[in-house]
Amino acid sequence: EVLGWIELGKLEELYMRDQLFVQQKLGNAFAGYTELRPEFKPTYKLDVATGQYEQMGEKCRVPAWCDRILFRDSDRSRIDPLTYSRHE
Repeated sequence: EVLGWIELGKLEELYMRDQLFVQQKLGNAFAGYTELRPEFKPTYKLDVATGQYEQMGEKCRVPAWCDRILFRDSDRSRIDPLTYSRHE
């Protein structure tokens, strides 16, 4: 299912089920921190050389975003992220 969403560009579907996003929304992780919503395909399990995702093996780990950037600022106007992307 996850690979299908990635292939179809349905990143919103994937993000709504993202562990960090869900736990932040529930108040269980990184309270007061913000993350720009990734608008790029997940990087975990991606083979950079081929651009293909590794097959989900015995551990059943699915593609996900990794190396996230969270920031905390009481006055959001002081932070103006210029870009949030994956290396291509």
